[in-house]
Amino acid sequence: MPHFARLTRASVLEEREKGYVTAAKVAGAGKARLMFLTVLPNCLSPLIVQTPFALSAALLDVAALGFLGLGVQRPTPEWGFMLANSHESSGEWWMIWFPGMAITFTVICVNVIGDGVRDALDPRLRRS
Repeated sequence: MPHFARLTRASVLEEREKGYVTAAKVAGAGKARLMFLTVLPNCLSPLIVQTPFALSAALLDVAALGFLGLGVQRPTPEWGFMLANSHESSGEWWMIWFPGMAITFTVICVNVIGDGVRDALDPRLRRS
């Protein structure tokens, strides 16, 4: 995914200008050590935070494709396909409500987990 590559590049460009990288260079660390042991571990936090949000977007994309009939085909159950076929059953509200709420609940849960991970990894929010 291109946004992960852009996020990684921006994090690396930001981290390599910090003082601890300069200190590691002065101490004699090679390029591989600087990259894999100094800069890269500090760039993982934004990527770990971005992952749940990309997952929720993928869930919505799969549901939208299933709704349009371009996703998983019968007999495999899929929420978007269930929503698309629910208009045939008139008067049965649960045919729309349960797949719609399952999609909504799953996306909200993944986003809340992402917020929790972001809060756990953000050093500005930590109390001393």
